[in-house]
Amino acid sequence: MRLQLILIIAAFTLGILFCSLLVEAKGTPELMVIKGGGLSKPLEITDRVTLKKFNPWGGEFVDSKFVAIAKPATLGRCFDVDSFMKWPSRPAWKYDRDDLKLIYHFTYCTGAAEGNGYIFLPGLEDEYWKVNVFTILRDGDDGMWHRASAEWAETVKRLLK
Repeated sequence: MRLQLILIIAAFTLGILFCSLLVEAKGTPELMVIKGGGLSKPLEITDRVTLKKFNPWGGEFVDSKFVAIAKPATLGRCFDVDSFMKWPSRPAWKYDRDDLKLIYHFTYCTGAAEGNGYIFLPGLEDEYWKVNVFTILRDGDDGMWHRASAEWAETVKRLLK
């Protein structure tokens, strides 16, 4: 009887700890960095409205249908996009920036002149998958191409000017 009580208390305590880690994680990133694609230096997004809009949990950078597509024939310029936030309990990653932890990575390609471009979410075989899956698992979407949202494409176009 006493052992059962100890196990129940231990399970309850672990459950609370796990839930507190999840609550800590689902905040707004502090920084997004767009690099590559021929940029002379990375673009840094610190605007809270933009960061909140394109946080990893909402996935607003992907078209609302969130349907995987075949790899596009024309990728255009491709950029690595990294999201960072303060998350003290998150394990360290080599891409962290001091107290800002890398929490999510995707690739954005502008595509052809028409359209909003494409998003590639790293899959199991990609190094960044380990980072992403600790933040959010998109089973069936990880390792796949998707159409980028119009709002994301417009935001990047504005930043590139």
